[in-house]
Amino acid sequence: MLDSTVALTAVLPDGRRLPLLGRVGQRLSDALARSAYEELSHAAPKLSPRHGHEAHVRVAHNHALPPLEENEQEELRTIADNVMPDSRLASTLTLTPDWNGAVVALAPLHPWKSL
Repeated sequence: MLDSTVALTAVLPDGRRLPLLGRVGQRLSDALARSAYEELSHAAPKLSPRHGHEAHVRVAHNHALPPLEENEQEELRTIADNVMPDSRLASTLTLTPDWNGAVVALAPLHPWKSL
């Protein structure tokens, strides 16, 4: 595997696990949107030209996360239910080599809540 490739596991709401490949420097939301697996690409719809693709993900406890900023937490609560301490907007997570082997669970996203 190339040094610039990041291999993760994405867990669907039904419990199925799918491999997800991204690139160092790529946003997690873009890696999901470009996935060959339809279930993953559909999990990151393009919400707006400004924000691009978005997904609500929960990151496994063994991966360090930066704290949620107040505006990110507010935006996350606007488009997602059941926001947990390990919840993040996929567009705010940039893949690094440290993400290799990470597990992310796709959580429900409700963009119509913000209308």
